[in-house]
Amino acid sequence: NTDGHIDVTGNIDVGAGLDVTGDIIASGDITANGGDITISGTSPILHLVDTNDNPNYRVQNVNGVFQIYDATSDVSRFNVATNGLVSVPGAFDVNDTLSVTSTAPHIDLVDTNANSDFRLKCNSGSFHIEDITNAGNRLSIDSSGDVIIHNDLDFPDNSKIKLGAS
Repeated sequence: NTDGHIDVTGNIDVGAGLDVTGDIIASGDITANGGDITISGTSPILHLVDTNDNPNYRVQNVNGVFQIYDATSDVSRFNVATNGLVSVPGAFDVNDTLSVTSTAPHIDLVDTNANSDFRLKCNSGSFHIEDITNAGNRLSIDSSGDVIIHNDLDFPDNSKIKLGAS
């Protein structure tokens, strides 16, 4: 063509490599059989654009951080940092079991606008609720089922303590 491009109706079979400088625009599917697809650059991005609905997403590598990015709302939805730390910047719902596995697994509950912050922790067969702001153990349940309250136990006025059926 006089405008410098090639129009192809049908398939092109290339027996060797194909080097292209510039954009490749395909109006159909692109299939790679038996190989890899590599996207290289200083911040490689794969755009996932839904032409009839929102949001649209980008899968990208930004300074070594793997990111799933909501391009419609201009916000990151999922990140894996270079040290392996996974962060979900918004709400995170688990529709089945959430397992935290370690020699001393814990979940930190950090209140970003007030203190105290707490930790739910399992250590040496005991469950603990710790105040991590004030470095204090608040409640423990040991492996025999005994409950230990590490400070005062306050009840509101007009409340009752029931023991057994009485």
